[in-house]
Amino acid sequence: MAREGRWRNLLLERGSGWLGESRFPEKVAAAYVLCGIFILALTERYVHPYFPGYVDDAVYIVCTAGILFLIVRRGVNALRAKESALRESEDRLARILETNAGGIVVFDAKGDITFANHAAEEILGVDRSRLIGLRHDDPAWEMTDTDGAPIGHEKLPIARVRESGMPVYDVRFGVRHRDGTKVLLSVNAAPLLDSSGKMVGTVASFTDITARTRAEDMKVRKLLLAVEQSPSAIVITDFEGNVEYSNLRNAVMTGCTVKELLGGRMPHPCMIPAARLSEMRAAVGSGREWRGEFECCRRNGELYWESTTITPIRSEEGAVTNLLWVREDITARKQAEEELRRSEANYKAAQEKFRQLFEQNEEPLFLFRQGTCDILDANPAASHLYGHDREKLRRYGISLFVHPPELYEFQTALAAVRPGAGLSVDCARHRRKDGARIVVSIRANSVRTGGEEVVYGSFRDITARIRMEEEAKLHQAQLIHANRMTSLGTIVSGVAHEVNNPNNLIMFNAPMILSAWEDALPVLDAYLRENGDFHLGGLPYSEMRTVVPRLAAGISDASARIKTIVANLKDYARHEEPRKVAPVDLNAVVRTAVSILNHELLKATHRFELVCGEELSPVIGSAQQLEQVVINLVNNALQALPSNRQGIKVSTKNVPATGEIEVAIADEGTGMPPEVLARLAEPFFTTRTSSGGLGLGLSICRSIVSEHGGSLSFESEVGKGTRACFRLPAAGAGSKRDAMASGGR
Repeated sequence: MAREGRWRNLLLERGSGWLGESRFPEKVAAAYVLCGIFILALTERYVHPYFPGYVDDAVYIVCTAGILFLIVRRGVNALRAKESALRESEDRLARILETNAGGIVVFDAKGDITFANHAAEEILGVDRSRLIGLRHDDPAWEMTDTDGAPIGHEKLPIARVRESGMPVYDVRFGVRHRDGTKVLLSVNAAPLLDSSGKMVGTVASFTDITARTRAEDMKVRKLLLAVEQSPSAIVITDFEGNVEYSNLRNAVMTGCTVKELLGGRMPHPCMIPAARLSEMRAAVGSGREWRGEFECCRRNGELYWESTTITPIRSEEGAVTNLLWVREDITARKQAEEELRRSEANYKAAQEKFRQLFEQNEEPLFLFRQGTCDILDANPAASHLYGHDREKLRRYGISLFVHPPELYEFQTALAAVRPGAGLSVDCARHRRKDGARIVVSIRANSVRTGGEEVVYGSFRDITARIRMEEEAKLHQAQLIHANRMTSLGTIVSGVAHEVNNPNNLIMFNAPMILSAWEDALPVLDAYLRENGDFHLGGLPYSEMRTVVPRLAAGISDASARIKTIVANLKDYARHEEPRKVAPVDLNAVVRTAVSILNHELLKATHRFELVCGEELSPVIGSAQQLEQVVINLVNNALQALPSNRQGIKVSTKNVPATGEIEVAIADEGTGMPPEVLARLAEPFFTTRTSSGGLGLGLSICRSIVSEHGGSLSFESEVGKGTRACFRLPAAGAGSKRDAMASGGR
């Protein structure tokens, strides 16, 4: 009974809940369950004590009611799920319709609007509330075709669908927008059918094609203008050849007017030879494109050459509806082709003549591929100049004879040669196969040969001419230098004389002042003892007693130095007779040169060292010229110092192994790279053009040393300095200078 009580309570609770359901079947089932529970309760309370069997019947009734309710409940739940899915589908469809970029309108069976989406409102310019109920053919739409003409009711897409029961696509017409503008629409329409297949309405989708149509119209107008203004004659005919369109150029070319051509037939009998007509008609008859060139005559009988292309124009179904003729007057081209044939014949003859001149020319000649340095050919003179055969020159190119440091620059210059932009190099240093250095002048220009542009270059050997020019320049420079030195000597002699006069007075008076001071010392000492210390010239006498003798001695020493310097200058500037040679003490030469450069040395460096070798053997030569060599070398060393913290060392010594005397000048300057060091003694080569250097000093030094039978050499390293050294044969060593000296004496 307790268990039955629990079931009764559960059914009572659920039945009360089900009674509140909204659906009628659920309400009936719930009422049935509650009635059964009520009967069960009455039976249990009043009948059970007397008739126990009736309680089981009441329980049966209640259980049957519960099962019935569960069955009803499941069916109702399934129905509810379907209704929910339907609502969700309808909502999704509504969202799709609303967010669609195209306008969508639904019409009922009478043609009245029952639905319109947001895009339809925007495109038509009418609120949705006003759209609902409007007819598809309402006069307010002011519907027209694409050309602006009124459109009949029967041509409207909704009317056509209602009439035929079939969909229609891309029906184009215009309607009036609410702002007064005309809107062009592209409409697709289809019937709406019920479950029995009966048409209950129509749905239409449309897009605004106003901008696209205008763009297409503009494109068509541009195309028409392009055809009208085309330099080619353009004609459109039907398949039978009747002219439907002709531009002005076609009329000009045929000698007819456009009006005369329209409606006529193409081609005009006088325009195309009969032999070509059948070929043309066969091609266009089969729908193929035809091209041809032939000689024609205009209406006035003038002959001309024409190029014609006939292209079939096909419909969307692929059927040939028209023919497009594109005609060009090619008379000028034909004349040019004939002229070209004649010029090609002349060109071949010129090519043969060019080849003969190229091979037989005594000047070295090369042909290069334009834009590169590839050697296409070289004549025998070029092979002879550089010592390489023609095949080797073609294979390895200019790297065979151009120095590596200059290779890139020369390649760049040669590759830049173009018509009207040649190459001119007055002096280039190359090498032969045997290692000999030569100087060439180069002239290169672009020429056309063998059907292509090539670079034609002549490489003239000017080694001998350059050598003679350099020797002449050197001799001229030596003459100029000698003339300047002569003039300088005259000036120095005069200046030395003027300096000597006051210097002699200083030398004469300084000892007298010292003697007078010594005579006055006893008197001054006595005065000091009697009166104490006193001042002379602003200093106490006790100090002046020792200072004055030193001052007088300094004046005498300085005057003597002035006399020595002036004498050295006079000796250095004095004109020397040719071939006047004598034994020379190189230590004395070096000291004289250093004294002349004393002021420059003090200003340029704080570390100057002079080391003179002991028992130095004399050399035979000119002291004046050797002084010039030392001065030039020391002066170059001074100019190489970056600051006065770097030093210079000048030294002399005997070299017993070779019987020579060596003079070396070493500096701690900036040094020189190998490419500069290699050209250091070349005439007119200088690294100081901005400061007025002529590039002759070291060349003259080498010439002087060579004339004395010696040698001049240089050693240098960038950042560490340079060492210049010249060696001369010692007197009595059997040198040619000894012979010169004996001859001179």
